[in-house]
Amino acid sequence: MRWACIGFGNVGQAIVHKLTESGFLPQQVVVRNTEKITGYQNKFPDIQFINSINQLQDGLDLVILCVPDNAIPEVTHSVSLKTTKPTIAHTSGAFPLEELLKYTPKAGVVYPLQTFSVDFQPEWSTIPVLIEASALSLEIIMHFAQQLVSNPLWVSSADRAVIHLGAVWTSNFVNLMAWIAQEIVSSTIHSYQLYLPLMQQVVEKLSNLTPAQAQTGPAKRNDIATIQHHINLLSAKNPELVPLYQHLSRQIQKRTVHVPLNFDTNQYQPPLL
Repeated sequence: MRWACIGFGNVGQAIVHKLTESGFLPQQVVVRNTEKITGYQNKFPDIQFINSINQLQDGLDLVILCVPDNAIPEVTHSVSLKTTKPTIAHTSGAFPLEELLKYTPKAGVVYPLQTFSVDFQPEWSTIPVLIEASALSLEIIMHFAQQLVSNPLWVSSADRAVIHLGAVWTSNFVNLMAWIAQEIVSSTIHSYQLYLPLMQQVVEKLSNLTPAQAQTGPAKRNDIATIQHHINLLSAKNPELVPLYQHLSRQIQKRTVHVPLNFDTNQYQPPLL
């Protein structure tokens, strides 16, 4: 299979790195930052790095889009104008397949359900890779996805959007909580890394327990004294976090204690959504 990748950010680099290791190299990679092409070329000498979709080779079977969602329509349109009409697939969790089909009948989705960072390679064997494709592209999308993981999962656009929403809660928001914890603990001599064993244990428990079974903490115990102490500490040093703390505590309480929490609500305002 002859394929190319457009976009070389977190997702693009993770996919190219993984497939290069297994000998399934792309013919070309389109990058936005031309100043980095030389460095990329030195790291991946067998791949041609280019800075324009117009430079894509003819005869490609597949073009993978690793670009922001708002750029997918424009990039898809540009690639669809290629003479040999390759299959075009994006890697987004939220962008529907039907939007690609407005530009080409040969379209698909290869969405790795994982968080990626440059220079940090995950263990691909544990990553769910969600796929979807038009009838004309099913075989090629399946073949490509199987180079990433042995068992890709077929998921509709509607379900993928819901799954992506859940991923924001379990990944982006969890990371934000660690970021906030870093800010809170910065007044001590310690760092957020003090919490890493705790966070790892939370994930480990969720491999064997449901979230309802694994939930712990003062809100779960209806420990009003501890909750009020936390609110007092936040009020003194991080007052903007008080509404968030109260709102999240109420969400835990709503699911577990089923009785009102009687902590101080004088400073409480519903969080902005």
